[in-house]
Amino acid sequence: MKVLPMGPLRRAIAHRFGLPLILFGRVSKPLGLLLAVFLAGTFGYWAIGYSQGKSWSLIDCAYMTSITLTTVGFGDDLGVSSTTGGKIYTMFLIVSGMGVVVYSVSQLTAFIVEGYVGEVFQESRLQRMREKLRDHTIICGAGATGKHVIEEHAATGHPFIIIERNEDKIANVLEEAPNAIWVQGDATDEEVLEKAGIRCASGLVASLSTDKDNMFLIVTARYMRSDLNIITKCVDHDSVGKFKAAGANQVVSPTYIGGMRMASQMIRPNVVDFLDNMLRSSGSARVSETVVEEGSELAGLTIAESRLMERVGLLVVAMKRKGQDDFIYSPPAGTVLEPGVVLVVIGPVAKVQTLEDMGKRH
Repeated sequence: MKVLPMGPLRRAIAHRFGLPLILFGRVSKPLGLLLAVFLAGTFGYWAIGYSQGKSWSLIDCAYMTSITLTTVGFGDDLGVSSTTGGKIYTMFLIVSGMGVVVYSVSQLTAFIVEGYVGEVFQESRLQRMREKLRDHTIICGAGATGKHVIEEHAATGHPFIIIERNEDKIANVLEEAPNAIWVQGDATDEEVLEKAGIRCASGLVASLSTDKDNMFLIVTARYMRSDLNIITKCVDHDSVGKFKAAGANQVVSPTYIGGMRMASQMIRPNVVDFLDNMLRSSGSARVSETVVEEGSELAGLTIAESRLMERVGLLVVAMKRKGQDDFIYSPPAGTVLEPGVVLVVIGPVAKVQTLEDMGKRH
């Protein structure tokens, strides 16, 4: 489905009246032609009657036009056959009008039979779902890397939207995640990013196939949102610095990460298995994080006072204070949870959302 460029006014109208506008655009031409022929036939008969000094009403002229165009043959109620002009006009109306009728009916039939109606309603449903998204992740690219990003977001329940140009890749994703929200188009296009809700997104993952495309995507996204959290894939590990200079918050090199993982699996296999299970297990336990906001239930309490293990069933394994890069591992029970503190926890997946709610401002 092609995404067409549109100005601010057209975009606002499309968001407000999306489905009616799409339907009107599909059927306006055939219906308009039918209406034009019908009106031309009606007023043509009226003009012929007026010129002959006969008071043919518009409703009678419209009826005559209807039976002429549909060729039902109910009869000449107006007496058109008694005038040479009426005969010539009727023949012209039959030849030209039938061509328009056949064309219009075929177009309207194709609109229904070829699935355009379903496509229109699907696009309308997707648009409503896109408009409801807030604090979501925009995942650009549903290839070998993006597919795993999508799977993790779906598994953890974090809202996301996919931007992918290839229709087959979108179909493959929908087989695994049928409720996924997506936009088909070029992720480097500002209009497509707007459609994916970049203004209210929490982050963007650039997982396009080439470093060149990811670089251009980062520059475009950073230009549109200076505060957006951007994570990108980098095939050439030597280009990591360039990606960060372009505006990426974090750069992931699959070749570098893959090499480190293989070495770690050889040297410390049990540790790697443990961490891998914590991060990607489909079971009950997972490693996760949350931020303690000012005015939240946890702000100002110590770890002991928060009683996270007793109340939620989550074990705090590390923390990072606001403005610092280094983590504090196994923080003491007396450590105060100041606003802005990042907590890294291990525990049931279902309880992570409870912790996030406790860390939000009330």
